[in-house]
Amino acid sequence: MSARSASVNWGEWPAWLDQADQDGITPACRGEDTNLFFPDNGPGAMEAIAKARAICRRCPLQSVCEEWALAQPPHLLHGVWGGLSHAERLARKPRGQQPPQFRKHTRS
Repeated sequence: MSARSASVNWGEWPAWLDQADQDGITPACRGEDTNLFFPDNGPGAMEAIAKARAICRRCPLQSVCEEWALAQPPHLLHGVWGGLSHAERLARKPRGQQPPQFRKHTRS
């Protein structure tokens, strides 16, 4: 079973990668050290994220990657995608409406 047909644990398969391959477009991150894009927390993490962002900025697929990453469930997608860290993607996710018991009520 290929990775594309198997369930993946980080959201839906990025089909745009397959299309890019068919169109002869190479993502800037291909062939780079994956530790830059998926750093462990701790010393060196911020430096790795900065390097990953720099790679993303020169990628012809950056906007597509970012859009895809923002559409994934935040708890399933980690690392830097489309130039955004996990924390940045969480901050951009709409919070949605809170359940009625948590809404602030105002007096009329």
